[in-house]
Amino acid sequence: MNKPVSLSNALLRSVEKPSRYVGGEWNSVVKSPDAAIRFALCFPDIYEIGMSNLAMSILYQQMNARDDTWCERVFSPAADMRKAMLEADMPLFSLESKTPLAAFDLIGFTLQYELSYVTLLDMLRLGRVPLRAAERGEEDPLVIAGGPCAVNCEPAADFLDLVVVGDGETVLPALLDLRRQTDSKASFLEAACRLEGVYVPAFYQEVRDDSGRIGFASKADAPLPVRRTIVGNLDDAFLPLKPLVPNQEIVHDRMVLELFRGCTRGCRFCQAGQIYRPVRERSADVLAKQADALLDATGYDELGLLSLSTSDYCALPQLTETLVASMSPRGVNLSLPSLRLDSFNVALMEKASSTRKAGLTFAVEAGTERLRRRINKNISEADVLNAAAIAFEGGWRTLKFYFMLGLPGETDEDVDGIADIVFKVIDCFYRLPPEARRKPPSITVSTSYFIPKPWTPFQWEAMLPADIYHARRKRLTERLRHRFIRYNWHDADMAVIEAVLARGDRRLSSVLETVLDEGGTLDSWREHFSYERWSAALQLHGLSEHDFTREHDTSEVLAWDLLDPGVTKRHLQKERAAASAELQSDDCMTSCAYCGAQRYGTGVCLNHGI
Repeated sequence: MNKPVSLSNALLRSVEKPSRYVGGEWNSVVKSPDAAIRFALCFPDIYEIGMSNLAMSILYQQMNARDDTWCERVFSPAADMRKAMLEADMPLFSLESKTPLAAFDLIGFTLQYELSYVTLLDMLRLGRVPLRAAERGEEDPLVIAGGPCAVNCEPAADFLDLVVVGDGETVLPALLDLRRQTDSKASFLEAACRLEGVYVPAFYQEVRDDSGRIGFASKADAPLPVRRTIVGNLDDAFLPLKPLVPNQEIVHDRMVLELFRGCTRGCRFCQAGQIYRPVRERSADVLAKQADALLDATGYDELGLLSLSTSDYCALPQLTETLVASMSPRGVNLSLPSLRLDSFNVALMEKASSTRKAGLTFAVEAGTERLRRRINKNISEADVLNAAAIAFEGGWRTLKFYFMLGLPGETDEDVDGIADIVFKVIDCFYRLPPEARRKPPSITVSTSYFIPKPWTPFQWEAMLPADIYHARRKRLTERLRHRFIRYNWHDADMAVIEAVLARGDRRLSSVLETVLDEGGTLDSWREHFSYERWSAALQLHGLSEHDFTREHDTSEVLAWDLLDPGVTKRHLQKERAAASAELQSDDCMTSCAYCGAQRYGTGVCLNHGI
């Protein structure tokens, strides 16, 4: 089983993009196969997606900085390679050494998206690793998961030995040390569960009666709830300086600087803005030095600034000026994603785009100020139009606007408001002098289908029925017919299943297995997703979509209540009440809402003397 897989030229020539499977990228790490710990870092999607993930880059470099650990990467094969592997009776393997997945000591998955759960199972099965944790013996690998889905991974809990809740780089070193210090899986898991941010699903059990879930039971020494772990000071955190340079184009093919974690804005629909509290920033000096090191190590010609709301970074003007001064002479373009309309600054844009003008993306979310108040998206129509006018005057012609359909309290008037605001943006273009209008604008409007995610003020809300969503989407399609506008929307069937998994519990484990058995994998891709397959699997196991998309009472015990991400239920209920009253809440930079994150004693909370 430890024998490396042999990839023949004939097999590689038979698949699209063989570079997905050969490894050997610049900055990839090769060590002795006799390393004390062999760790398979897995991403449940294809190479181009996984290689674009910052967490993968951080953890890969952090673990390989240890002398006793060799961390290798494993991605899901695309459909053609999967078929070829099955025909050749070839197990799933790592890129660095082509070692079969089952030969590793630990297997770690980063879960970014609920629809990747079945792909996780498919990768285990392709790797010949028993699916359920209870079925794996002492000689089988331990299976670990982390990422944003960790705040409710109950649908996949039966397949996982251990879940990291929070920032993985804080707890992974301790877990690797424990693995070397313990002589059995049982002793490892018993010791690991005492670490902050570690959830061992086997140590917890749902307790039910005839009316449904009534609570959880845990082993005597297992904490309940499990508290999220965080990096308190990003300047002291592991800094990835040698990212891999892929052999082919990937989704985000550039260097990345992580400015900060968390968000101070408090949008009520946004899970990331709640579970990554408090905001913790990296200093501009550290980021500037990292940028130089990244360029030296990779040779990329684009540098992206990453965060939930990049323009909220306190030192953004100074950092931008420093980076442009150092990068522009070397032909490196600076990318500023996630711009907030109310902090839009033409001078900042001009600095960032001094080498190349790319498109600009703005998240407006709702079409009327009433609905934006309800979701705590504190921007006005004037902010949107001012931003558009500045962009057009500055020479930008490609603009993207993100909205949501199905938000709590949404009406047809709010849907019409999306079209109204987009056409007012076009009016801004026509106010330019004739000589500036020779190149027409390209405006992309994208709408997603609102999903009430765990650990948000809307976690108790019902999901808008699909038939109403379809009617509103069609209404908007008719309103947005214009030669300057392109309209994209989220698939309703995929969104409904995503909601089921996001708010699901362990009853769904059998559903996941059934979907896998019926051919499911890579379900986050429209061409591989089958709503009929999911619907049939739910029905087979006596479940329905409504069980999970319905409104929940605030007195109910929820599947994710055994975890503690920092933000409290009391705060979420207070924000839900504010939403119903259409009241806005202050930015964390302005005042403290006592959401629960202050107990970490770091980041923006320190600004308020907490």
